[in-house]
Amino acid sequence: MYIKKGNIVKKVSYVMNTIAVIFVIGIGIKSMDTFSLKAVGFLLLASSPYLYGSLLTKLVSNQKAIVLTTFMVFVLAMGGSYLLLDAMYIHPDPQGALAFVVIPVYQWGLLLLATLPIYLFNKKGNE
Repeated sequence: MYIKKGNIVKKVSYVMNTIAVIFVIGIGIKSMDTFSLKAVGFLLLASSPYLYGSLLTKLVSNQKAIVLTTFMVFVLAMGGSYLLLDAMYIHPDPQGALAFVVIPVYQWGLLLLATLPIYLFNKKGNE
């Protein structure tokens, strides 16, 4: 049975995104004082870059675009998880909860910058 290399790389990307979402939601729930809809909204905002990364992974079909997308997902997942862990536990601060707002904004900026080259690689390879 022949398995395409791109499918394995896509699975790695999906696993990284899933772990990052679980990590972000876990830290958010653990650091929550009281359950509220605002807190759920912040958790959705904090998880949204990873969900977009999964969608982008699903949409690409060219090998170079798949590898570039997986690299971008890896950087976002590792960087975002580390920054959130740092803000909440390593260097706790009264404003640490703002990390749930600030980190996703930076991640979305990187995602939007990376989407154009990924799109161009994917389009070039499919022609």
